[in-house]
Amino acid sequence: MDSYKILKQALTTTSWVKLYSVPEADSVSVGPGGTPVEVAPKAVSRKTQTLITSIIACGQAADVYSIGLRPDSGSTDPTAIHLLVDEKTLSINTTDVLSLGLTLGAANSLWVKSGINSAVSITIMGIETT
Repeated sequence: MDSYKILKQALTTTSWVKLYSVPEADSVSVGPGGTPVEVAPKAVSRKTQTLITSIIACGQAADVYSIGLRPDSGSTDPTAIHLLVDEKTLSINTTDVLSLGLTLGAANSLWVKSGINSAVSITIMGIETT
């Protein structure tokens, strides 16, 4: 069942950190460990996506923050991140609410970083659909 919920909450660090990943499709088989039965290819059995409705950034210290999107390639190379927000200034005790309406496919992920460790609290709100 699809439901609107908090997808993830975390404090930022000074390095790019994967904050949220869209769940991958179900496995291709079901059954007890020794005798699984193939049901269908993953892409056919269950397709997943997430609608990111808002991202809330709350400044716990005067700082800058960045939010990026990256298709899951298994790499931790920060140059593979497509920036959504780059070095946005956030004053202490202030909040930014980004209303994106951003749809992510299976295994896509949102990454965050800030200039000071634990200076920005990030909350991602959205709907996971299958």
